Amino acid sequence: MIDLVPWAKSIAADASADELTARITEITAGLSALDIPETTRTQIQDELKALDAAVRANPGNAAAHVSELNAILDEVKSALQ
Repeated sequence: MIDLVPWAKSIAADASADELTARITEITAGLSALDIPETTRTQIQDELKALDAAVRANPGNAAAHVSELNAILDEVKSALQ
């Protein structure tokens, strides 16, 4: 099922800060529709919020932020299995 969710796909390593913040917003909005435990949802939302703040504070470090976002996406996928 997660493979059918467009925002759940990994993000490219060369994504810009704007692309990252847009994807973070998209993922955050989509979490409520997923059948995952509430504690997991809250944890992922907190991680996304922290990552969004980090991207905005240091947009030049996009490669590191991409890795973090892809790790969060892996958490979402694991929570759905």
